[in-house]
Amino acid sequence: MSKKTSIIYLSITMCLGVLNHFIYDWFNFIIIGVVAPVNESIFEHIKLVFYPFLLTIIVRFFFYFDKYYFYKAAVSSISGVIILPVIYYFFYIFFTPPAFLNILIFIFVCCLQEYIFYKLMNEESKYLLVGNAEGIIMITVLVLAFSVFTFKPPHIELFRDPVTNTYGIYNEKN
Repeated sequence: MSKKTSIIYLSITMCLGVLNHFIYDWFNFIIIGVVAPVNESIFEHIKLVFYPFLLTIIVRFFFYFDKYYFYKAAVSSISGVIILPVIYYFFYIFFTPPAFLNILIFIFVCCLQEYIFYKLMNEESKYLLVGNAEGIIMITVLVLAFSVFTFKPPHIELFRDPVTNTYGIYNEKN
């Protein structure tokens, strides 16, 4: 995969992530809530990096065959899912991150996901012990986790909407 192609898909991922932030408010269908943030919690904002990246991964699959493709995609996706809240809560220790910092975190995590995917796609894979089946399983588990936790979130800080002090799509109170 070329750097130019990677930059194009990174740009698409970021644009889709920005649109994804507003799509639930625009259409307000429950099914959209599975892939788009339904509140302002950190968990819901992880969807901004996960689902747009997943969409570009699916599109790219038709152009780049690799028996480890989905494993590499899963590793890249999981890195974004983990790193976004880690960075946010690192700043949160010192202050509540303002909107511009949240946007920079989003951009950084999108870039990091794409960089990891680019590096994995451009290195030799003969030493990997897992393949596409395991990668598809990992991605499926993430999609299921996002789906379940959108409707039945645990009542912990990661899932709490700081604006309304509620959880999930149905806005359950504390």
